[in-house]
Amino acid sequence: MKFLQLNEDILAVILLFVDNSSAKQLSVTCQALFPLATCHLVRAPAFALHSDQVRAFKRFLLSDRGRIWIPYLRRIAISSEACHKPRGLGSAEFLYASLDYGLPSVLAEIIEEARNLARIELSYTEHLLVHGPRLRRALVNHGGIESVTFSDAGLLAKRTLSGMSRLRSVSLSTTYPSDVVTVLAPHASTLRSILIVNTNPRASATGYEEDAEKTRAEETIEVPQDISFPNVTEMWMYRLCMSDEDFARVFPKARRCIACQPA
Repeated sequence: MKFLQLNEDILAVILLFVDNSSAKQLSVTCQALFPLATCHLVRAPAFALHSDQVRAFKRFLLSDRGRIWIPYLRRIAISSEACHKPRGLGSAEFLYASLDYGLPSVLAEIIEEARNLARIELSYTEHLLVHGPRLRRALVNHGGIESVTFSDAGLLAKRTLSGMSRLRSVSLSTTYPSDVVTVLAPHASTLRSILIVNTNPRASATGYEEDAEKTRAEETIEVPQDISFPNVTEMWMYRLCMSDEDFARVFPKARRCIACQPA
């Protein structure tokens, strides 16, 4: 029996879309394998197809037979593809016309129930939070999430980050990165790892465009005098500027893994 060698996508099809009789038969024929495989699936689901997969997972997890697996859920990853409707528009100009506006509430229900959830990874984060006040509340009120990855983060994503607690690892891609130190200040004592990516299309790979002072200013991280991250050991920056003096003061234990220096 090679059931345990199946990848997570195949397990998802088997465990989420079979009827009750088939699930019962599977549990009878594989009494040792079924719970082990289910634990493996539920522990860290990654949704990359479309939002229907997320909804199917929610129905399974919050059903009578699925609730026993909620404590095993430790990580959720939502890719950009999962934010689209199955038959969404493909043209980049109409991207937001094809985004699924019901997905945030579905995610919120899962997060509210999954008290052992420790890691969340979201694409189109700002879109999800703008259309999901319940999702914002679920993230802020959870209290157990330690690792966050927010892509396409804007004002609401930053506010949500500031309102969360006990964060140990943050990965953030944003077009307005200059205030990230202030945004992450509430987590100064707990953070261990930070990755910041400047997605401003005007940003250059060297940190700023030559003779473009405005762009350079937008790529320089603001560093308040009273903020320090004493426990951060890894600080990754891309298309951002910070002086050696500020870096040493704000991140005294960090090694600069990727950094773009001002001239």
